[in-house]
Formats: sequence, C-alpha cells, structure tokens
Amino acid sequence: MSNIKKKQKIVLIVDYHPLAAGGMEAHAYELYKILKRKKRLQLCGIIGFSSNKKNFNYIDKTIVLPPKATFQPSFIFKAIKELKLKDGDILFFNSLYWIRVIPELKKKFPKIIFLLRSGGNDIAQAQIEDKGKILKKRRRFIVNTINKSADLLIVNSRYSYRKFCGFGLSKNKMAIIKGGVDTERFKPVLNQEKVRLRKKFGLPENKIIILSSCRLVRFKGIDYVIKAISQSNKKSSIHYLLIGDGPEKEKLMRLIKRLRLEDIITMTGEVPIGLMHYYYQLSDIYCHAPILTRNFVLGGSYIHTETMGRSFYEAMSSALPVIATNVGGVSDVVKNKKSGVLVPARNIYSLKKEMESLISNKSRRKEMGLQGRKIAKNFSWEILLKKYYLLTKLKNEKK
Repeated sequence: MSNIKKKQKIVLIVDYHPLAAGGMEAHAYELYKILKRKKRLQLCGIIGFSSNKKNFNYIDKTIVLPPKATFQPSFIFKAIKELKLKDGDILFFNSLYWIRVIPELKKKFPKIIFLLRSGGNDIAQAQIEDKGKILKKRRRFIVNTINKSADLLIVNSRYSYRKFCGFGLSKNKMAIIKGGVDTERFKPVLNQEKVRLRKKFGLPENKIIILSSCRLVRFKGIDYVIKAISQSNKKSSIHYLLIGDGPEKEKLMRLIKRLRLEDIITMTGEVPIGLMHYYYQLSDIYCHAPILTRNFVLGGSYIHTETMGRSFYEAMSSALPVIATNVGGVSDVVKNKKSGVLVPARNIYSLKKEMESLISNKSRRKEMGLQGRKIAKNFSWEILLKKYYLLTKLKNEKK
C-alpha cells in the first residue's frame, strides 16, 4: 500500500463568474491565480453562477449552478461528489452569499474544512430576507451558522473583527487576514512605459493623473473627490481618472457637468480585473474618500463603510501615494504620513489641500510611493496563501 500523502484539495466557491470588478471579486480572481501556480493545495474546482459578462475574466474548471443553489444544498452535494472531495479537503466560500446552505452541508460533510470569508459589511446588512423581517434576527442566523457550522471565518480588518465580536461571533472562529495583491503585476514602471500607457488609453501625457477605482456607490465618497478637484487652484495640472460603474454613475456625471469638469475627468466604466494594473501604472496619485453611511434595510439599519479597501493595496503596490479618508478599516491599510495621508471624511478642503501638496512635491510623491510598495509586499498573495495554508493545516490537525 502506498504511503504517499495525497495533496489537500480546495474548491473556491464564488458568487458570479466571469468575475466583475469589485473587492470581493478581485479577491476570488487573484486567489484563483495563485492557487493555480502554487502546489501546496490542489485547486480542483470553482463553483459559482454565470454572470453572462462578455470580455471579462473567465476562470476554468467552473461548475455553474443556478441561483436557487443558495437555497438548496443538494446542488453542492452533487458538486462535492463530482470533485471527489475527501475528509480534510477545503471548501473556501469567497463570500457569505451561501450562508443558508452551510448548516446542511456541514452535517453531510463534517470533516471537510469550511473556510468562509467576509467583506466586512455582509453580516451587518444580512441580506437574507427569507430568514426574518427583522435585521437583528437575520444577523443572528448568520452569526449562529458561523459559530456552529464554519471552521473559520476570514476577516479583512481589525475594524470588521471588532464589529463582528459585537454581533456575537466567537473569537476562536475568526482570523484577521488583510490584503491580497499581486505585487508582480501591480508594480511601478519607468516613465517611458507610463507615457506609452497614457498614449494607449488616450490620456494626457503631461498632467498629474489622480486615480480612483471603485464601485460607484454612495459610501465610496467619489462626489467629495470631484468637488475637491473643482476647488483646487492646481486644477489645470490635474486629470482625474475614475474607474468603475454603479448606481451613482448618472449622479456623478451630472455633478461633473455642473462643475464644468468634463475636459479634465475621464470615466472609464467597469474595467476587467486583469487590465487594472495598467491604470495604476500610468497614474501619479491614488485618491479614495469613503464615508460612513446609514443604510436602511428590511427591519433595521446599519452603518456601511470601507472595511479594508483592496484598491489601496493595489495602489501602494504600484508605488502610488494615497490620499484617503480615515473611516472603517482604511487605517489598517494606509499608514498615515508614510504610504499616504488620511483626512477626515466629507472634508473637501482637506482632500484639496493634500492633492495640492502632493502635486507640488514630486519627491514626496516618490517617497510615499516607495513606502507603500514596501508595505504592500507584506500583503502579497504568496504571503496570504501561506497564512491560509497554515490555518487549514491547524484545522485539519484538530479534526
């Protein structure tokens, strides 16, 4: 009989695929890529729904399920058998979208390791209305499910960790793992390449390009960045590059028109994840100004904000100095006066002041960019994958 130990298998469970742009989606895409390259864990499948997106990143080995699979665990039962998972193998849920079926899955496969990952706001908003008309009741269902049926919840920041402790999540069910950036792809380039990229994407060669990349939703605070640019006495030196799409798009376009900024702002819409690094490389400054918003849902309300901000890691890895607001988990990522500057939320004057300071001081931009690059290397995918592997190894040994 062979004594060769079989490699531990991992199945990545995502929401939609091909993947759209967004923090959780970028996490899935980059995790998929690193798992394919590294040999410690055997990536044996992706489970998710079809998003019907064209020209976006397509990941192979995908088992496409109907949306009702989040209510009916039999679909994943079948997938687990098809993929021939054994005790000690891993189901990695990239979001809590699948929370309803986890108790039944764990009952049927008690020795498979269930790793869940939270984006920080998902438990707070508890968008599972079939589990109760009161927000606290739905939240309690999520917390009880994780406490009883998950092996571990990966939490993206200290801010999220503290919030979840307040909701009643067991501390020994959580591990804080921040970051996740491909430092070989998101890296600085020489000025010659920066100019080439600007030409390729039709952007001005001799302006300071300020970049924001995010979903266009209210809590991202893009309107404050636009207003800060409109009030800047360095406006003639700036070109603002806004990447993303979402429900705030039309409102932002009207604001840009009202402030007569059409000539100095480029809105690209959604960009495939695999092309995003080019936009960081052609830029000079990264600016993201999230705010705290109170969101009302069925049976309650909650505070929604930036719990980590994956784009900060991408910017820092690309050696861009960062201007950000000090809310949520942002200070876990952006180190004030080192990799960037943190300003109060909703403060247009402070945003404008820091933009002008960085525009005027090239050496400061460079120094902050270099500091950011050093910090980002500590949050590379190679390092994160080692942390994931050690966690799963520990969980496996306890079983």
